[in-house]
Amino acid sequence: MAVQLGMSVDGIKEVLQGFSKLSTGLQKQYLRGAVNKVTKPHIQPVKALIARGPTGNLKRSVGVVIEAKVKGKTQTAVLGFRRGDKAGENGKKSGYHAWWIENGVKTRTPENRRALKVPIAMAKKYKYLMGKVSLIGDDEGGSIFFRQVRGFAGTGKFASWADQTLPSIRDALQTELVSALAKAEAQAMRQAARKLK
Repeated sequence: MAVQLGMSVDGIKEVLQGFSKLSTGLQKQYLRGAVNKVTKPHIQPVKALIARGPTGNLKRSVGVVIEAKVKGKTQTAVLGFRRGDKAGENGKKSGYHAWWIENGVKTRTPENRRALKVPIAMAKKYKYLMGKVSLIGDDEGGSIFFRQVRGFAGTGKFASWADQTLPSIRDALQTELVSALAKAEAQAMRQAARKLK
């Protein structure tokens, strides 16, 4: 779940045409720089939307990922909650549960109670489970079974923030791209002048 800002922002067609006349290296450098500059200041406001949970992973997962497309000529910023590494083991940045908090979940009652089993070993990893699972079994084994997991309504905070903020991000990106193009063109001229010497 993230705000995606692509290079299809309205009103910058001419600016992007200007970038297309430059080398791929300059396009990549200045497009990436502009997207980074506009999106990174929004990391803290997004973090402020989140109540600190038992692990703090969700708050730590907020960030900006810049993705290069078409050999670096297109830069897309993804602002929001990062899922962590591919193996899902990066606990310090794991925000895979952001969708549930934002949109809520239904109450779940399994046909087989074993489907909602939590092993004792999880209590060591997630301290907030201590007291719920530590009374059943011992450190070497055992589990607790939940007859039902209650659902909850989502907060909707991120979507609301995005609806209010996205227009200003688009405007800032448009302004920054105009500035970045001027800098990129100046650097291209300097590079061309050095080659003539």
